[in-house]
Amino acid sequence: MAIRNWPRLMEQAFNHLKPGAYFQLSGSVPDFKSDDGTLPPDSAYIEMGKIYFEMSQRIGCSGWEPTRWKEHFENAGFEDVVERVLKIPTNPWPKDKHLKEIGAFELSHFRDTIGNVLARGYEQILNCDPNYFQVLLAKARKEVLNPNMHSWVPL
Repeated sequence: MAIRNWPRLMEQAFNHLKPGAYFQLSGSVPDFKSDDGTLPPDSAYIEMGKIYFEMSQRIGCSGWEPTRWKEHFENAGFEDVVERVLKIPTNPWPKDKHLKEIGAFELSHFRDTIGNVLARGYEQILNCDPNYFQVLLAKARKEVLNPNMHSWVPL
């Protein structure tokens, strides 16, 4: 959420790269999804993503920007722009060993980091009740620890 003008960044990159060079970005958007309906629409986990987007909007940085990067690259003059969206599991639910490991890392990231980052923003940026947030966070943690919840986030 630090970059406020992505089109300008893409233009600067384009203007400073030599012909044949490339510029690569990766980023996730906490737009939590499930292909099998195991993530209910009223999920506390989904609510955490909404809080992130509300905070980003409030400080003038859209949390949706990674979904616009391809357009920004093309508008800046880059050619043959390729966008690859990966489904990153949010806990170790997949059967595939590699995806299971990625899900374990993602779960650790949520459990150990995201809650604290969002808690601070929830209080300082949104000026909301920290007690409500802690209850919501506890519900979201319970949901994401459930191996029967097959959620993922786009990267």
